[in-house]
Amino acid sequence: PPRAENPRRPDEPRNPPRAENPRRPDVPSRPNNPSRPRHDAGEYHRERGQAIEHRRQEIRRDRDGRRDSYNRERDYRRQERSAWNNRYRVNPPRRNTSHIRDHSTWRIRYDRWWIDVRRPIYYAPARRVRWHNPMPDPGPWRYVQIEQIANNLEYLSRDVYDTMDRVALQNEYGLRLRRVLIGLIDATENFSDSVQDNYDWYDSVNDLFYLESQLDLAEDTLDGYSQAWRVEEEMGSIRYYVNELLWTYRQNF
Repeated sequence: PPRAENPRRPDEPRNPPRAENPRRPDVPSRPNNPSRPRHDAGEYHRERGQAIEHRRQEIRRDRDGRRDSYNRERDYRRQERSAWNNRYRVNPPRRNTSHIRDHSTWRIRYDRWWIDVRRPIYYAPARRVRWHNPMPDPGPWRYVQIEQIANNLEYLSRDVYDTMDRVALQNEYGLRLRRVLIGLIDATENFSDSVQDNYDWYDSVNDLFYLESQLDLAEDTLDGYSQAWRVEEEMGSIRYYVNELLWTYRQNF
């Protein structure tokens, strides 16, 4: 005879039918973590561009008000460069400004600088450093004061070369040291030119990165040299002002 079906056990629950394509209910945002509106990148760049152009116009008006003294100082600086090059018969390397001022050259350095740049501790040299013009006091520098600082760094870098040229031997290390210090001079001249030719922090930040890189190379080359103490205060001062410029640029960017 046919076998009877096993009766369903009373303790076995029946699975309810599953809906097709189930939809998860919306989770309301927490009261203490409200949803934020999306950042409008286009509006940010427009506002930033307007602020930069406004600052440029202010610097143009300032330079127009001191046009005669500005041009005299610029001509004098060029004459000093030519006289120094003729005295040492130095031919600085041909400067590739398109490479220096290309943002892609400094992309990694720019990202680190944008995220984390700290203000340096004030550097007080053991002996007085001879500046071409008085340095402005540390503080919120204006762009017109950046012109003065860049000019002073250019003159001081040549003083460093003058000192080390008298004591560096005519060997492989001495020749390399001279080349590196000439590269530092070139970087200070390039930064000074960029600051003088432009009207905003945005225009010369890549030139500042180039100056920093040449200063790093000069410090590494002098490290451990028995005569490096002769320019310790000058190099320490250049380092302090470059770091202070990096911090100041970031505050105004």
